[in-house]
Amino acid sequence: MTKKFSKLLCLLAFFILLNCTKSTDPITGKEKVVEVNPQIKAKEFASKGGGILGDFTKNRGGTTYNFATSNVMWRATLKTLDFMPLQAIDYGGGIISTDWYAGDSSKSAESVKVTVKFLSDKVSASSFEITSHKKSCEKNMLACTIVKLDENFSNKIKEKILNEVTFLSIKDKQKEKENEK
Repeated sequence: MTKKFSKLLCLLAFFILLNCTKSTDPITGKEKVVEVNPQIKAKEFASKGGGILGDFTKNRGGTTYNFATSNVMWRATLKTLDFMPLQAIDYGGGIISTDWYAGDSSKSAESVKVTVKFLSDKVSASSFEITSHKKSCEKNMLACTIVKLDENFSNKIKEKILNEVTFLSIKDKQKEKENEK
């Protein structure tokens, strides 16, 4: 039994080694050249867009960056809401959410929270929506009620953001003209 097992093991090892020596492309049938030098392999892999960073280092869309500073809608929203404390900001997810804001009076029993959701990166009133909530608390600050504010409040904020978009767009164009000179 041991002799049969060792013959089977040798035969299996032979087929495995025979398979490893074949270096043909299964699709084209051409012989593959396998590089053994790790430095050359790394350069070839990186030139094809591989590696730790993949193709993140490549230039996309004619710009060398993809930051929130390049989006005028995002900048205008942050500038419009800069008087309120921010709770959550996610450029990738397209959301800005403020914390509860009570205005100048810290003893006020009412506070407001604003959430801006970006639906598109185009400069348009339909590219984002605003939801506002009002929190009213009793004097002990334990019993609070939260209600969604009417569209008028949200529309006023939206108008201010769109005005800021216009202002920043004009300012950006002026900078571009100055840089061309």
